[in-house]
Amino acid sequence: MSTASLTEDFQGQTSKKISRKLQALRKKRTPHQKVSPFIPWSLEDDADTPPVCWSEWQKHLAERQVPADTSEIFASRKNVCVLLWGIDESELDLECAELIHFLQRASRSKRLRNSAVLFADRSTDFIDWHVAAKERELDCGFALECLAMVYCLPRLAAALEPEPWWDLFSGLVQISTDATALSLDDQPLLHQLLAGELALAFHFSFPEVSVQRDLAKQARDQLSLGMVELLDGEGLPHADNLMLLRPLLACWSRAYSLGEATGKHVVRRDARVQYEWCVRQAIRLTRSDGSQSLQGGVSGGWCPDLFDLALDHSNDLDDDEVARLSLPGVQSRHRGGRFDQLPSASVHSE
Repeated sequence: MSTASLTEDFQGQTSKKISRKLQALRKKRTPHQKVSPFIPWSLEDDADTPPVCWSEWQKHLAERQVPADTSEIFASRKNVCVLLWGIDESELDLECAELIHFLQRASRSKRLRNSAVLFADRSTDFIDWHVAAKERELDCGFALECLAMVYCLPRLAAALEPEPWWDLFSGLVQISTDATALSLDDQPLLHQLLAGELALAFHFSFPEVSVQRDLAKQARDQLSLGMVELLDGEGLPHADNLMLLRPLLACWSRAYSLGEATGKHVVRRDARVQYEWCVRQAIRLTRSDGSQSLQGGVSGGWCPDLFDLALDHSNDLDDDEVARLSLPGVQSRHRGGRFDQLPSASVHSE
């Protein structure tokens, strides 16, 4: 028997084993249940499509209960795009903003089986996007597009053929991996979105694929680095990055949500402390109308969904009471709160 025949036979057996595991995994109904990767794929294998039966993979992505759907994890008011928290949409290209909103609406679709209809008229757009991405300038808008793509990849499987879907998958993984070389000092938000949140989004969305292990470590390292290096030790961004307070808090809060959904800490302990302090500083730097102090424009406008999520993650009684007293429309999360005892209003940044 020739080497080619042996290879084909081996891949056929591997595909059958993977299909059986996919079928078994779809029977799991607990979103927090751990899934060990069993589909072999890494960036070194990006020239090869993984040995997965495409129809079985499509069915799996449409019917699986693990992991939980991101539309259920990111609680947001209707017509509010979670990826645009703290972002001035007017600074994005019209095509960029439209794509992010479209993918956000698609990710909220309750029935993944209808995704083929939803994407039917735009399937070639995503192939073209992947081709153009190789020449795109790295900026905040592009990073947000990448995140929107990853969160919608399970649904896109219903509309694309296997080769372009896996090409898009591998291209986005490569973008996230390459982003670790970005300067945290010069491009802090771009670094955290691509090297941190994008890697974590892959780890969360595709626990079945082996590359997620490397991406999980990358996300933990890069997000932890960002929280520790970009904040002053008491949660306050350095002066150059003060305008990025809310976009950074949004990135980290979404990351926290993904970690909570899997029952894991997504950053190191020292970084978790900085995040909790950052939530307090964000409250302190908020005017009574909800806008950010020392900043104007849409990016500094009131963002209730972001603060609701951040307060949930910080789970601090003092922060909760300060927010209840100073932020518009915020309700107390704790019973019997100490309304007359507030933390010190001053901040001593080093």
